[in-house]
Amino acid sequence: MAQKIISFTVQANQGVQATGVHCNNNLRVTCDFDSGTWTQNPATGMHDWSGDGAHAQAAGEFALPGAPEGCLVYYVGGAATKFPAATVVMPNNGAEVQFVINDDLKGVHGAGLADNQGALVLKFTIDDI
Repeated sequence: MAQKIISFTVQANQGVQATGVHCNNNLRVTCDFDSGTWTQNPATGMHDWSGDGAHAQAAGEFALPGAPEGCLVYYVGGAATKFPAATVVMPNNGAEVQFVINDDLKGVHGAGLADNQGALVLKFTIDDI
């Protein structure tokens, strides 16, 4: 297979979002932030994938407790991980890559995902190993 590049948009007001990208053993899957801003709280303004620095510790009902509120969180086979500043090389475990904003997913502490705004665009690069 020739190199394949896929763009995926993660919406701030939706729960965990499946990308359709699977990390198979014969593929090298990387992901980079491309563009966009979002917010988990319109009162604090828009920000990038790194989250809202004013609310550094998310509570237990968030996608990734202890990580910055509003940061980009990804799952590959179950465990939540904060999206880093550099290119992410996804683990080869056969699982699908999923994304979500780090917010109160059940609305326990307020509006949850309902008041979120914006979206982030990510770029996947998929190569044969």
